[in-house]
Amino acid sequence: MALLDGLLADRDLPELLAALRRYGLVRSSDSHLRLHRLVQDITRWPLNAEAEASLVGSWAAHLEALAPDPEDHRSVVWFGEVAPHVLVLMGHAQAQRISPPALGRLGNQLGISLIVGASFRSATTILQGALGIKEAAYGPDHPQVGSTLTNLGVVRRELGDHAGAVEAYERALGIFEAAYGSDHPQVATTLGNLGVVRQELGDHAGAV
Repeated sequence: MALLDGLLADRDLPELLAALRRYGLVRSSDSHLRLHRLVQDITRWPLNAEAEASLVGSWAAHLEALAPDPEDHRSVVWFGEVAPHVLVLMGHAQAQRISPPALGRLGNQLGISLIVGASFRSATTILQGALGIKEAAYGPDHPQVGSTLTNLGVVRRELGDHAGAVEAYERALGIFEAAYGSDHPQVATTLGNLGVVRQELGDHAGAV
């Protein structure tokens, strides 16, 4: 229910839910809202491609604005509840061939939360989706792309794909150096991550 904050006037929501509840078309509690599949389908019928694309972008921006700090362990529950919605939005974005920047950023935040919760395979799926959206929205050499590549490097390392981690970190490093210069803290952080992976691969000279 908290996901609806700010979308409807407070006085309208109880009335709308009560009308739908009378016909068994919605189930709600203080924290959750579940719509009957028929309501979902009928709501989508009148939407053309342009309207659907607009709604995907609007919902992504709305959820991004509500999102807590993904690195805070206490936010894992919030992101866990939002995860199915993000996946649905990514599916619609792919079908519509659109790349809302807010959806890319939201996917990146969800990916970080999944890393914090040690759900590395789920994080890989989300982060790869976020990466594709960001690349299309910002271009392949934008720092936003670099941030998601960094998170992908973390996941790949945790899953034992050290070569994949090196590839992600090296690409992120090139993006950050071009955008910020060689003396930026983000460059130093990426170099540190890259050094750790190379050490784990036994490439001690490369790590140095």
